[in-house]
Amino acid sequence: GTLMDLDFLGKLDLLAVTTSNHLHLYRQFGALLFNNITSTSGIPATLTTAQHVAMESWNRDENMDLIVGRRDAAPLLLEKQRGGPVQPAQPSYRIMHTCSDHYHSHGLLTIDADDMDNK
Repeated sequence: GTLMDLDFLGKLDLLAVTTSNHLHLYRQFGALLFNNITSTSGIPATLTTAQHVAMESWNRDENMDLIVGRRDAAPLLLEKQRGGPVQPAQPSYRIMHTCSDHYHSHGLLTIDADDMDNK
């Protein structure tokens, strides 16, 4: 887990990965007193394979975002909006190639370096 002031109230909140691989958020309301606010935090209820959590201003907006390592999938980026809950980030890639014989996608990704600089 990690401690961070996720709600901008000047108190450290606790993010913890449980033994059942859920991510929980606890808001501090006194000295070593915390309330579980996971259900209103924006953390997806379907996130049941968390293994660890890190914080970083990933989108460079100076709000600390959460990066959740998962057991069965790529890491999940939860972006923090000032005054609001965290939100799962939308992927910044798109499918560029399709199967020319059948006109359907095989899920091939082409990520252009110029596109990455503009995100």
